Amino acid sequence: MQFKHPELLYALFLLLIPIIIHLFQLRRFKTEAFTNVAILQTVSQQTRKSSLLKKWLVLLTRLLLLASIILAFAQPFTTNNNITDAPKETVIFLDNSFSLEQKGAQGSLLKRAVQDLISEGDFDKTITLVTHDAAYKNTTLKALQNHLLQLPYSVNPLSYQAAILKSKSLFNHASKAKKQLIYISDFQQQNQPFSVAYDSLIQVNLVKLKPINTNNVSIDSVYISKSTPLQTELTVTLKNYGDAVDNLSVALHNDEILISKSAVSITDQAETQFTLSNKDIINGTFSIEDSGLQFDNTLYFNINTPSKINVMSVTESDDTFLSKIFTADEFTFTSVSANQLDYNAIQEQHTIILNELKDIPNSLSTILKSFTDQGGNLIVIPAAQLNRNAYNSLLNHYNTRLKTLFHSEKKHHIY
Repeated sequence: MQFKHPELLYALFLLLIPIIIHLFQLRRFKTEAFTNVAILQTVSQQTRKSSLLKKWLVLLTRLLLLASIILAFAQPFTTNNNITDAPKETVIFLDNSFSLEQKGAQGSLLKRAVQDLISEGDFDKTITLVTHDAAYKNTTLKALQNHLLQLPYSVNPLSYQAAILKSKSLFNHASKAKKQLIYISDFQQQNQPFSVAYDSLIQVNLVKLKPINTNNVSIDSVYISKSTPLQTELTVTLKNYGDAVDNLSVALHNDEILISKSAVSITDQAETQFTLSNKDIINGTFSIEDSGLQFDNTLYFNINTPSKINVMSVTESDDTFLSKIFTADEFTFTSVSANQLDYNAIQEQHTIILNELKDIPNSLSTILKSFTDQGGNLIVIPAAQLNRNAYNSLLNHYNTRLKTLFHSEKKHHIY
């Protein structure tokens, strides 16, 4: 016989109370004097024996009633099979997230958990092993030994709920074997707390791994705080979880070359700045030296040289002066005659210059309006002799008009 709530059987100790009361009765008998008690002596002896029997029967009845109530609440049941001798099906979930990189009393938590599994587990027993990114069904620790010793940390850990569901799904629900789920983790705080829904068919055992040091500093983010044509300033944000740290080293590398190094003091959050030249292509790495978790001590970033700006001059006159303005180190300058213009090439440009065109076709005006609506730039240099209506048709798209053209020796002014 087994009990659903065997802890209630401790209440059987309450049966001692009626026994103690019966043995140490607090009732006191008062002696009454009679003139002649010889006649009552025989009756008294018979009544005393009868009373004593009744008291023992009442005590026994009370004990049986109280014991029956306790057993009823403990909910006894029997099974056809002997559960203790029934085969067991074991699923082990091993948390291999980066938080298990923390140091325990005997090394990193994950490596120590693996060593304990190999040394203390049943080496030849059939088990199912689950991690955040893998599952090994119906295997043995002996077969998994080499893999466990090289088990990597997972960059995409499952939530607690997903990990429990993944583990339970690997049980053979058609089997009558006793099911056991062993969950090994440090149980870090997540958006939802760890909880396992009660299942009478699955025994859940939790193994908590505890680090000896919970202090940690991490690189939170890197952003461009200031930019000039020659230099770019980067700001590194650091966060501290634990005791304040003095003189924390922050290093900046370009590939394997150390560019700069800085030291900061941090309590909760701190920032430090680095300045880079815009001439170099940066395959950068920010790193810190921290005795806590290692995976958040490095941040990778890239700064590429800015791409050249495409500039097209649509001209009917000499535009040599434009090529001197839009030099090859920053611009890709193209000059094309108005009568040879390929309208499809306009969408590939960043800036279009209309250089002294006498006439602007309506089709070109429409395409230029679409080009500027998509973020392109338009520069208009009017000709000395021009089709005013054609120019105004283009400028109407930008809520302006060509009114008076004043001629000077070096340049034209539009008002």
